[in-house]
Amino acid sequence: MRVPPDDTSCQIIAETAPIVSDFAFCFRCFNYEIDYDIDTVYTKHCLFIEQLQNRILNLLLNRQHYIGIEEDGHGIITWF
Repeated sequence: MRVPPDDTSCQIIAETAPIVSDFAFCFRCFNYEIDYDIDTVYTKHCLFIEQLQNRILNLLLNRQHYIGIEEDGHGIITWF
């Protein structure tokens, strides 16, 4: 995916995440030819993960949760 999900998709994902007990959303790239700047793509996806985290946290103000961002910033994992 060259472009991360848009704001509408981000909101839908954030609203859906608390419905399940465990939720993960990660971007991966494995063994295929890349004809675009992967660093720019990963930077955009990391920003999306931060935005998704903020939206999920805003929805969970009064609910116990655990949230983790992968070290490389390409994934988010939550437990409710």
